[in-house]
Amino acid sequence: MNLGGMVTVGARAPANLLWVILENGAFLETGGQPIATHDSADLVQIAKGCGIARAARAETPDELVTLLDRAFAEPGPSLVVARVERDAVRDFPPVDPVGLRLRFMDAVRR
Repeated sequence: MNLGGMVTVGARAPANLLWVILENGAFLETGGQPIATHDSADLVQIAKGCGIARAARAETPDELVTLLDRAFAEPGPSLVVARVERDAVRDFPPVDPVGLRLRFMDAVRR
């Protein structure tokens, strides 16, 4: 999902939706670059601005349990953000630009 999803969830307000974000402040898929939530972006405030009133951040494991219990007990949509440590694993998939280009060109030809 992306931020556009928050706008849609806010507009549609599905009562049975619980959105849990484990926020590590990095985009690990492409090498672990810091993302906006690492510094200034606040997903809870963004969600509230999109109309998701039940948006909250868990600062501790106990608070996460409390927020999840509340989200299951009350109609949503609900969004819970929990900050987690970045994964220590550094074995990313190999990136072969030429191979990626050839794979893309092959897919386009189909």
